[in-house]
Amino acid sequence: IGTSSLTFFVKQYAFSRLVVLYAWGFNSVFLAGWRWGVKILSKTHVAHLGYQRTLIVGTDAPALKFLKVTQDHPHLTYDVVGFVGIEREMRGKEIAGKGVLGVIDDLPEIVRTYQIDEVIITDPTMLYSEMLGLVSKLRRRPQLKLFPASFGNPENNIEPNGELPLVDIAYRPLGQWKRLWARKRNR
Repeated sequence: IGTSSLTFFVKQYAFSRLVVLYAWGFNSVFLAGWRWGVKILSKTHVAHLGYQRTLIVGTDAPALKFLKVTQDHPHLTYDVVGFVGIEREMRGKEIAGKGVLGVIDDLPEIVRTYQIDEVIITDPTMLYSEMLGLVSKLRRRPQLKLFPASFGNPENNIEPNGELPLVDIAYRPLGQWKRLWARKRNR
């Protein structure tokens, strides 16, 4: 405002009054228009911008507990797509409004079909070796996380940054250079 008002009082600035009008128009459109743009984008396919498409492995009480926490706290940014059952007879059933999309053997295909970003394992009976087997089947995408059975009430464990303290499951063997560095450091 200050710069544009100088054009009226100081003759060294030779801006046209039309430039001030243009600046006012652009500012009005861009300042008010970004809200309109966000509203339109939120109604289209970008509705869950920032949300992670999540698949829950397990259909028992911890899985329902995790689903409830994500529904009660939308700031956690989990978009739960559905469940993966342990037993074959669970396939196709519906639990708490979400479908059981398949069983663990179908996981790579489900991840590819539904474009899953995170797989949360809630089944307390699953062995760690089975979890590592899932990691090797799924390769790099998606992230695998464990929802511990000893978690208690998850609502009390939401961290200050707005995340649930889940355990990352990954098998990342050291590369050649990191292995050499570890040997050198451990001598």
